[in-house]
Amino acid sequence: MIGFLAIVFTFGLIIFLHELGHFFVAKKRKIKVENFSLGFGPEIYGYEFGGTRYSLRLVPLGGMVKMKGELLEEKKGEPDEFLSQPWYSRISVVAAGPLMNYLLAIFIFAGVIYFWGIPKVTTEPVIGEIIQGMPAEEVGLKPGDRIVEIEVNQLKREKITLWEEAARIIHRSANKKLELKIKRGDEFFDILITPKYDEKQKIGLIGITPEVKTIKLGLINSLIKGVEQAVFWTVFTITYLARSLIKLAAPELSGPVGIAQVVAQTAKTGWQNYFYLLGLISNGLAIFNFLPIPL
Repeated sequence: MIGFLAIVFTFGLIIFLHELGHFFVAKKRKIKVENFSLGFGPEIYGYEFGGTRYSLRLVPLGGMVKMKGELLEEKKGEPDEFLSQPWYSRISVVAAGPLMNYLLAIFIFAGVIYFWGIPKVTTEPVIGEIIQGMPAEEVGLKPGDRIVEIEVNQLKREKITLWEEAARIIHRSANKKLELKIKRGDEFFDILITPKYDEKQKIGLIGITPEVKTIKLGLINSLIKGVEQAVFWTVFTITYLARSLIKLAAPELSGPVGIAQVVAQTAKTGWQNYFYLLGLISNGLAIFNFLPIPL
């Protein structure tokens, strides 16, 4: 049920706001909007106001705007028709839809950051996660343990204040026994560990990652970060599409059914993940609508 409601809300909100953008700018440009509907399918309720038919339809997935004279076969040359407008007016109407999606993405990203914060990897030598099957798990290290000192040999013991200091020693000590002084809560203890040689990276690893803390931001900084996220994903998407074109390979993109499945699955993992995905979908729709702008 949660997955179904998430699908309805996602497609409904994104498509409705997209059409709302077309509607507002068309009205501003004095183009007659014949019909503005919420949802698709048979009309459940409707009324007329200002020359526009407003209707609520059976299937609550998005909406639709029907402008006067938007098709060639409908054009009569009347001043309130879409195709009778100058090119810049038509561009503004067409671009208003994806622009609304882009703004929605920015506000969603900003909202996620404001309410849930952003993850930041700390520089302190505190263990965040233990990788299964690696030496750290075998010797009993746990998340939250702090590396205080590392004894490389009997003559050399280094104090550790930064994660990078511990990582540097571990990376160069593949297959060599190290003694780590660990602080767990209020207790200190020593532990022997031998970094495992990683063939791919050519370094020693014990299977730990640094602690990640959540940083809370104010409203303005969250909005700034929201813009940064939208720009990042825009550049990422365009770069991905460009590389696909250069390689003459079809990009791996999901259709509505695939997106719906991902939305349903993500909604079950938590609100933060769902809303971030909602922002990604809205951002993506804006990009794909901006690429071929019809005149």
